[in-house]
Amino acid sequence: MNKTETEPTLPDISLSLAAVDVIPIFLFFLTIFLISKKLKTVHKLGGTLFTIASICMLIGGMLQVSYKFMVALEKKKINILHNQFKYTMMTSFLFIIISILISSRKIKWKSVFTIICSFPCIFFLMSIIICIFMLIVFIFTLDSDEALTNWIEEGLYILLFNSH
Repeated sequence: MNKTETEPTLPDISLSLAAVDVIPIFLFFLTIFLISKKLKTVHKLGGTLFTIASICMLIGGMLQVSYKFMVALEKKKINILHNQFKYTMMTSFLFIIISILISSRKIKWKSVFTIICSFPCIFFLMSIIICIFMLIVFIFTLDSDEALTNWIEEGLYILLFNSH
């Protein structure tokens, strides 16, 4: 067996792409953290679970960014940094769902939907829906090891998390 058959192929990640990946992670964490603070005023336990979700997301995102920096700088693929992302995100979303379920009686849903559907928030909502749809399509159609794919995804993530 020659050397190229035993070495794992590295995704095409540049230092600039790894650095740009910090932006959506920070924006998403900030959004979730601010929602958790607001939710704590309505329901303490629900807000606490939402805070735990935001911390899990931050940890998962930063480990993912660390993976990209390792690939870009050291040309090393440390799978645990990359593979943990889906688990931390699933855990985070589980905490979000639980927090909303236990807080749902105290949340004024009519006020929430009125704000979301008002101008200019409706444009942000449409942007979020379009970005999520595009990201789902790209999961099945683009090669995540290619640089262009990563740049497209990062651009969508920044647009998505800027829309919150």
